[in-house]
Amino acid sequence: MKKVLLIISILCSAMIASAYYLYDIVGREEYISTYAIDIDEITHEAGEWVVRGTLDASGKAFIFKQGFSGIDYRKENGDFYLRLRYGVVSEEPAKNFEVYLKNELDDINSVYLQGNSSEDVQLIWQK
Repeated sequence: MKKVLLIISILCSAMIASAYYLYDIVGREEYISTYAIDIDEITHEAGEWVVRGTLDASGKAFIFKQGFSGIDYRKENGDFYLRLRYGVVSEEPAKNFEVYLKNELDDINSVYLQGNSSEDVQLIWQK
């Protein structure tokens, strides 16, 4: 009976560890470094600001398909900080992206890309 309980506890521990490992790889999104982003243009179209660019994921070897998955941003003292996220995607990862910001930049003086760290910042637009 003790052997059965030991085997069950080992199997349960292995399943929990495997689930955590898969979540850590598949479920996590990270911010893209500014060095891997090329901004092609920032335009104001039909009441929306549009940021178009290209991601350079060369040199990254991923087990799963990873690509652009979303944005985060913040406004601070007339500056706008845009952070692009990547994560596991279901389709083939796109190299080009478009971000639509409805009237988010109307009262902004400068737009910055920001990567993982506060030091990874790049000015991409200024009034």
